[in-house]
Amino acid sequence: MRKRWRALIGSVAALLSLSLSGPVSAATATTAGIRADSASDPVYFVPGYDRDDKPGVDCNEYWKPLPEAMRGWGWTGKFHKVGFYAGDTDSCDVRLAKGGQDVGIVELGRQLANHIHDNYTSKGQTVDLVGHSMGGLVARAALTGVQRKADGFPDSLLVDDVVTFDTGHKGVGLTEFCSTAQCRDMRSGSNFLTRWALDNPQGKGGTDWTLLSLNEFWFDRVSERSALGMNAAHFVHYYADSSLGHGNMPNKTTGTYRLRYRNAPDGWVVQRRGAAPGRVAANALYSSRW
Repeated sequence: MRKRWRALIGSVAALLSLSLSGPVSAATATTAGIRADSASDPVYFVPGYDRDDKPGVDCNEYWKPLPEAMRGWGWTGKFHKVGFYAGDTDSCDVRLAKGGQDVGIVELGRQLANHIHDNYTSKGQTVDLVGHSMGGLVARAALTGVQRKADGFPDSLLVDDVVTFDTGHKGVGLTEFCSTAQCRDMRSGSNFLTRWALDNPQGKGGTDWTLLSLNEFWFDRVSERSALGMNAAHFVHYYADSSLGHGNMPNKTTGTYRLRYRNAPDGWVVQRRGAAPGRVAANALYSSRW
């Protein structure tokens, strides 16, 4: 990865020169206005769907070790770990809902949008979003609702960057076997995915999207086509690796992996020793310059 981290991350320049030798070539985002390269933006970490009968997430365990690694890489902004199930632990410091899987993705997006607006946008502060699996759709719903001027959403959001880990932007496999509202929203062809959610929704001043995917078995959750199925600026796809799967993709912050990347509108480039998914995500959050 060739990315300009500048003096802001200078204290870990040696580490970056090694760990960022992965998937990024020079490309400049087209968004303008108040977007700025920064490791001081607050970051929201939004988890995926919990299939348990009594769903709940320990946010510290869910995201470990990505937030800690980002601190070591120079992040200074506040981290928010989002929860939306009744069984979530206190480690989830932003509680969008306290229900089950029948709280739809649009509603979760509405609550996320209002939390961001009330705590940051209203004060002129930009934020970054990281979504794993369904969490990426919640982030997409938050920005879509604002752009659509949907009922109950704030009038604007300052969201600088969004990274999604293996999110089913075109639908999720096996959801036909469950009937919850969240499953229905994630099905290929759902009203949420085909009619409501915008392709590449933008916050005020511009939002830079990076989509990450990986090879999975045919019976697993998200296909490459679906995980990369949005009109984003940056795409990274990881080839089959026995240590890397849908559930642990955000937790891989070290090591090297075979991958390919694309900075639209350029074509795909293969890297045999690319950076770990967590490292790529952090790099994508820092700047629109790859």
